[in-house]
Amino acid sequence: MLVAALTVACAGFMPVSADPQDTVSQLRADGLVDPLGIDDPLPRLSWELPQNGVNRRQGAYQIQAASTVDMSTPDLWDTGKVASTDSLNVRYTGADLRSRQRVFWRVRVWDTGGADLGWSPVARFELGLLRQQDWQARWIAGPGSQVVVPVPAQTTQTVRLQVSRLGLPLKEGGFPDPVSRLQLAEIVLTDSARPTENLAKGSKVRVSDGFTVPGTWAPEYLTDGRLTSDESQRGYSSNASAGQDPASPLWIELDLGSSRRFDRVTLYPRTDTATADGRTPNFPENFEIQVAGSAIKKVTGQQAPPRATVAAPQFAKQFTVSKQVRTARLYLTGIGVYDAQLDGTPLSDAVLQPTQTDYRKRVIYSTYDVTKQLSSGGHTLGVTLGNGIAHSPETPGRYQKFTGTLATPRMLAQLEIGYADGSTATIVSDPSWRTGFGGTTFNSWYGGEDYDARLAQDGWNRPGADLSGWPAAVESAAPAPETRLSAQAAPPIVRIGAPLTTRAISQPKPGVHVFDLGTDIAGWPLLRVSGQAGTKITMALGEQLAADGTLDQESVSHGGPLYDSYILRGGGVEQWHPSLSYHAFRYVQVTGLSGTPSPDLISGQQLGTANPEIGTFSSSNELLGGIHRIIRQAAVNNLFSVPTDCPSREKLGWLEQNHLVFPTISGTWDVAAYYRQFLRTMTDAQLDNGLIPNIAPEYTVFPGAFRDDPNWGSTIIQLPWQLYQSYGDIDTLGELYPAMTRYLNYLNGRAKNNLLGADYPGLGDWEEVTTGATSAGYTSNYGYYRAAQTMAAIATALGRDADAERHTALTANIGAAISRAYARPDRHTYDNGTQAGDALALDMGIVPEAERAAVLDHLIADIRGRGNHVSVGEIGMPALLRVLSGAGRDDVVYDLATQTTAPSYGFQVRAGATALGESWQGPASRLSQSHIIHGSIDAWFTSGLAGIRNAPGSVAGDSLIIQPTVAGDLTHAAAGRHGPRGLISSEWTRSGDRLRLTVRIPAGSTASVRLPIDPRNPVATPGYEAIKDGFAYYPVGSGTHEFTSTLPH
Repeated sequence: MLVAALTVACAGFMPVSADPQDTVSQLRADGLVDPLGIDDPLPRLSWELPQNGVNRRQGAYQIQAASTVDMSTPDLWDTGKVASTDSLNVRYTGADLRSRQRVFWRVRVWDTGGADLGWSPVARFELGLLRQQDWQARWIAGPGSQVVVPVPAQTTQTVRLQVSRLGLPLKEGGFPDPVSRLQLAEIVLTDSARPTENLAKGSKVRVSDGFTVPGTWAPEYLTDGRLTSDESQRGYSSNASAGQDPASPLWIELDLGSSRRFDRVTLYPRTDTATADGRTPNFPENFEIQVAGSAIKKVTGQQAPPRATVAAPQFAKQFTVSKQVRTARLYLTGIGVYDAQLDGTPLSDAVLQPTQTDYRKRVIYSTYDVTKQLSSGGHTLGVTLGNGIAHSPETPGRYQKFTGTLATPRMLAQLEIGYADGSTATIVSDPSWRTGFGGTTFNSWYGGEDYDARLAQDGWNRPGADLSGWPAAVESAAPAPETRLSAQAAPPIVRIGAPLTTRAISQPKPGVHVFDLGTDIAGWPLLRVSGQAGTKITMALGEQLAADGTLDQESVSHGGPLYDSYILRGGGVEQWHPSLSYHAFRYVQVTGLSGTPSPDLISGQQLGTANPEIGTFSSSNELLGGIHRIIRQAAVNNLFSVPTDCPSREKLGWLEQNHLVFPTISGTWDVAAYYRQFLRTMTDAQLDNGLIPNIAPEYTVFPGAFRDDPNWGSTIIQLPWQLYQSYGDIDTLGELYPAMTRYLNYLNGRAKNNLLGADYPGLGDWEEVTTGATSAGYTSNYGYYRAAQTMAAIATALGRDADAERHTALTANIGAAISRAYARPDRHTYDNGTQAGDALALDMGIVPEAERAAVLDHLIADIRGRGNHVSVGEIGMPALLRVLSGAGRDDVVYDLATQTTAPSYGFQVRAGATALGESWQGPASRLSQSHIIHGSIDAWFTSGLAGIRNAPGSVAGDSLIIQPTVAGDLTHAAAGRHGPRGLISSEWTRSGDRLRLTVRIPAGSTASVRLPIDPRNPVATPGYEAIKDGFAYYPVGSGTHEFTSTLPH
């Protein structure tokens, strides 16, 4: 049983099959239902109108907010009756709210006829810790962190560290014996009054003895803000010494530039290597902190901080509750991932917390309501920390995508208890916590986990455990002085559905058993086993099998070796799964078994983000259902704390897919809050020159076009615009406009004569059928054009008219430059004559009007000439669909969607894919078997076949077009999505030449229903306002509407 509520409620819109509600409902604050612990004191409030009745629109609203659930006295806010149609993203502007404040609110609506539609049920939101100074907790870590040296408060310009005894010597090449040096990654000075400011960053450094290797060791690297030595510019090193006692003390002097007050010195050790026995080398043992020639702090016998390890440290705090608890909130975070319990029970159903960020800039915390769990008596908070992606050290024999460290494991916790008698108590993370290691002996975000059940201490996270042998936790610090704590603002990662059971077991080699779970998932293998103590079970995981039936971890599709292992304690049935990482797999290859396994030995748990699912699609064509299914599965597998490109070898936040496939994602899930939070992470990744790197967070720096391509970086522009169009979120446009402007200015600086040239090649149309068929320069300039074009639309929406004019002119100039460079009018095509060449030009709108039909014909001829197969990659595919559908050629889209030979979607279904692959070849390739990049066709199932489209200029579905496509041999298609205003659905059935269409339009929206007819014999439901291009046009308001017509024979 789950014991607490998490920061954000996972519940979202009602299911698409629900009956129309007759009250104001679906109240949301910042896109979330009853969120707990948000850090927005002016949240955006939204609601849905009653959905019963027809042609319903809002004419006015009244919002009340109060400190208690009793709304008779709305002491925080009462808007009175406000004449407005706004029901989305209405800013709270009541009384000032403070940290921890709970707000109860409701809304009443009047329709345009003046009828009072009544009050909604009462909703609520609660604020987290709005100010950094609200945190009394201290960061703590297990063995292997920096050393914090408290000193008497000083105000001075220069500070000296003087070392009289060096640390543990290290064996180095070129020396016959281990040598001693003074080596530090960083020195940080802070003032407890301003703990987030690193006073030493950028300081000038003088040293008595320096060993300089440009790019690796230099005195100035000691104050560059890099807190580890795992990458270049490692830090400071002295010259080698034959012993730990130098002839005279070594010193390092920092010039702060002006007199600054500080009371804490933090020394960061060398982290990229270890002594032969695994300890931290060259950390000073005897030293003093000096100001003006006098020692203000002397340290003797300092132990080298144990090296950050691949094992998972555990932390426990035992405490007693002696009075009746009225309220209790736990504010918690950890780096890189944490697994937390109260009295041995998980705090919530969220896993793999916290959300991934650039931990040097931002760490996300969660808020838990633990009121009901704190009865009188003893209690224990228990936290296990994993490396996550924050700490990726070298792990010989295990796969790593990259090596590097943003921060080693550490945690921060603050439990605030309010008692019934009015008194309070606060329990914070500090050195009073106990720490030790348990069963997890190895954990890697990429390489897997090892667990030895014999090492686990039963009940360590429950009351009454004997922790006397555990040492005190080590006081640590934030990953960087400027690190900001921010509240979780999006749904967390959770278990999705019931565990998958084994479909088949094979034994390709003696002692090797392969379990097939039937579906490619991102999640955990679940082990259920019994046996002798010390027996080691190894589970290798992957998406494909080799020719001999064993697991394939050798190809590029996966990366390996990757495995989890479990050592039995013995004495009965044991169950285990990894909890500090996750994997992409369909197959689990098990070794170490003593006999023939039963199917229940292995099962699989799907994980994913708890974005509310709001969309459905079905049709009479089984193949389309299969395509929809594999695209959905690939999306589930990649919508984690950041949207990844694949859950196997990468697990990185490649940006381009978020806007290219946004219609598919947003048509299936409510991602308003999810993408708002990710955009904050994206802006944190922006460089000083304006560049948005291709991945966010930028955990590793890729070279050239893999770091810098406009179709990737312009996500900072495209995605906020899509959020505005889909959810009416204009605030995010305004908040991110400066970052968007910096990025567009960066592209302008790279362009020459309005064109990105050969020195900016880009990645091209990634996963095009023939690599490089469309020139990379052409696709890069397409991204540049669309960035400027969308910026013009954003500036218009924000009322920045001068900016809009400037961006519009820039767009025209870029388009003209692209035409001069890439138009091929003699062949009625663009660039190299590929499908992408034509589609991108038509999508940009740069094709002269007199030439558009010819270029479109060239595009369709190429598709037909390939047997109705595509040749485009991920950049070209969304444009291809927009162009064909916009030209009324949904028949061509249907033909390419229903192919079953490669390259096609149908080929992947027929080849046995259970998730969409990275390559058009799907299971026939050795690339990732779970990639969303080609998933844009799924949105066409809704917009093309079912015909649900936003009208031009529509915001959040306020104006719709329902124009279904009766294609091929289809006899039925249905789709629906629960948008921010309510359920939109379209369902049609064809029987012979008779068509029946049923549509549902939510309150607050209008639609133009365009019913397919026989133009030569227009027999259709009366009431249409016009007949045009084979459709009868009906203007409708909210409600359910049915239409019939006769189709051409």
